[in-house]
Amino acid sequence: QERDKATQESERAETVSNFMLDVFTAADPFQSQDKQITAKELLDKAANKIETNLNDQPEVKARLLEAIGEAYLNQGQSQSAIQYLNQALQIQHDSSTPDERNINLISYMNVLSRAYIDQNDFDNANRILEQARDEFKRTRETFSPEYMQTLINSGLLEAKTSHPLIAQKYYEDALESARQVYGNNHVEIADILMSLAQTMIWQSRYAEAEPLVKEAQSIYRLKLPEKHPERLSADLSLCEILHHLGHDGDALKLANKVLLDQRAVFGENSSQLINTYNILSQIYLTTSRYRDAEQMAKQGLDIARHSLGNNNFMTGQMQSSVANVSIRRKEYAAAEHEASLSFKVLQSTASPNHQYIASAEYLLASALAGEYKSKEAEPMIRENMARWSRAEAPAWRSARSESLLGVALLQLHKPGEAKQHLLHADEILSAKDSGAIPDDIAIAHKRVEEFKRCEEKHQLSNCVLSIS
Repeated sequence: QERDKATQESERAETVSNFMLDVFTAADPFQSQDKQITAKELLDKAANKIETNLNDQPEVKARLLEAIGEAYLNQGQSQSAIQYLNQALQIQHDSSTPDERNINLISYMNVLSRAYIDQNDFDNANRILEQARDEFKRTRETFSPEYMQTLINSGLLEAKTSHPLIAQKYYEDALESARQVYGNNHVEIADILMSLAQTMIWQSRYAEAEPLVKEAQSIYRLKLPEKHPERLSADLSLCEILHHLGHDGDALKLANKVLLDQRAVFGENSSQLINTYNILSQIYLTTSRYRDAEQMAKQGLDIARHSLGNNNFMTGQMQSSVANVSIRRKEYAAAEHEASLSFKVLQSTASPNHQYIASAEYLLASALAGEYKSKEAEPMIRENMARWSRAEAPAWRSARSESLLGVALLQLHKPGEAKQHLLHADEILSAKDSGAIPDDIAIAHKRVEEFKRCEEKHQLSNCVLSIS
């Protein structure tokens, strides 16, 4: 029986080898008549050939379709990936006995769920992942690479749909499983640590995120070359954490080093640089270097538009950064333009309650209030407060919006209601360990002081509160 199994595996390997050799013959200049064959053309050729062949060897066909689907996914073509991964999953299901299905099927489910997440098809991603988790509950095989990957993908889905606490739990369970499978110094451990740290950042729990990132950095230094993308990504996450913890000097120094390394590895105009420009813009903004902040934000936006297109999540993110700088410079019409574009792009590329959508909405409302368009701003701010709550964001984010609501209400000559919101927001933002950005705490407190001065002088009817 063991000999038969070995023979079958050998025959399958030979079939795969011959099949791929035939496909890649197309890359031979003589065979292709000197036409340069792109990676996409090779994938398309392989996919078409697989679909019409190997019907007598379903397991081989399923494996190849999975490989093709994953290759499409890595090329950013999630729709094509979904097509072939679904075929692979169905073939594997139909050609396996119930006892054989569990791990093999879950491997296919994991890749398919990633493709659905990339496509923002969260309902189908959740359906696939629920099936995978149910299978693990049935078999109790909870310490395996497949189980770990199911947990990671489940965490990613929850993060994408703005459920950071649920995402955190999945990543913590994945980390426990990974340590059982790989030990403590595997790159997979570092990757999960980075995902877990990101959920802490989303919750403004920067002090808890810092040691997770530093542990990941230690593993990457042991296992990966100096300028590997994962090492640079971890360094950039540490920049963000240091910035929010008030260590802007250290953050700026490290962010500039990351940018230099990324330029050397990826080139001047790679999308890999976008987040670095975004973080640099934030640091410069905090230190009142508005010209530098604007330059960084616009440079990141230019790269996003040229490399990813106008209707891309990262393009929307950088439009928010540009709008944020304009608000700080009191250029409210320019801020309204960029924030409006950002809001529309992010609404079409992210889940409805994503925190970046809420941020763009807040910036747009701030710009409107700065232009005294308070009738437009007020309902938007109220919806923004609700969106922050639905996004399970830290309380300070909704409080920041509530402080802005006080500004809009005073413009609408509702001083009593304005005072109530201004005081309540200031109390939440000023609380110890609120996680709020120091600038946001300062502006909320400044508005309260401005309101009180106007109140003392009986000048509330023409009182003007600061926007930034």
